[in-house]
Amino acid sequence: MFSSQGNYHQALEDFQECLSLQLKHLPPHSRLLAETHYHVATTLCYVEQYSQAIQHYNSSIKVIETRLGNEFLPLETNIFTTVAVLHLNFFECCLILA
Repeated sequence: MFSSQGNYHQALEDFQECLSLQLKHLPPHSRLLAETHYHVATTLCYVEQYSQAIQHYNSSIKVIETRLGNEFLPLETNIFTTVAVLHLNFFECCLILA
């Protein structure tokens, strides 16, 4: 909600708190973890913390890769992984140009 209002610092705090709880209570292959890492990364980009964003995009991808190793997954997981990789490549390019 805060990110849609442009309050990225509050959104980042909320996403990070959510991620902390998820890491304690969810299995390491949980799709929710991948999604939260992705949202943290995207929010970090809005506040120009690109190095940390890349770490979270990578974490999101690793969660999905773990899922792929554990079970057959629905198509949306593969699409989610593709989107995360595209975002990661874009922000790596931004860092090189900065």
